[in-house]
Amino acid sequence: MAESLRDQLLKMGIANEEHVKRADAAKNKPKGNPKKNTGPKGKRQEQKTKPAAKATKPAKPAVSAEDAAALEKKREIKAQIKALIEANQIADFRGETPFYYRVGERIRQILLAENIRDGIVKGEMVITRLNRATFVIPTEIAEQVLAINTEWLIVKHTPGEEQPNPADDPYAGFEVPDDLVW
Repeated sequence: MAESLRDQLLKMGIANEEHVKRADAAKNKPKGNPKKNTGPKGKRQEQKTKPAAKATKPAKPAVSAEDAAALEKKREIKAQIKALIEANQIADFRGETPFYYRVGERIRQILLAENIRDGIVKGEMVITRLNRATFVIPTEIAEQVLAINTEWLIVKHTPGEEQPNPADDPYAGFEVPDDLVW
């Protein structure tokens, strides 16, 4: 019972010495792809190409003290704005009423609760974005954010903004009936 499987197969006549030698050769054979150019010339070529590869890599530009200070200042400003927005955000602004606003050339949609939408339309609240998330904050906080960073994205709806001048309206005499359903 202490005999190995190989010995047992040899005794029964199922395997012969040739099979055993092939099995040993396969067992000792290294797994994976053999390396090419393993001779002395191949090693020399590898050594020659390594320094050339290192020389062709672009060097990292050294960060100057001015750039580091400017980057640190930007981080501090963003941290201040983040603290303001997160401390004063209106938590439950999500609802079912769609509100569309423009950011650059894109028109975005956000679903708001009716009272939040009314506050934004009246100009009491604004929409802002921070780290790809949308927040609704009071107008006073938005003014503080703009005082810190004038380029920060604040979407503010001013009442009466979209009302055209009635004197310039060519369709002023044509009233739309109230019961018209589109």
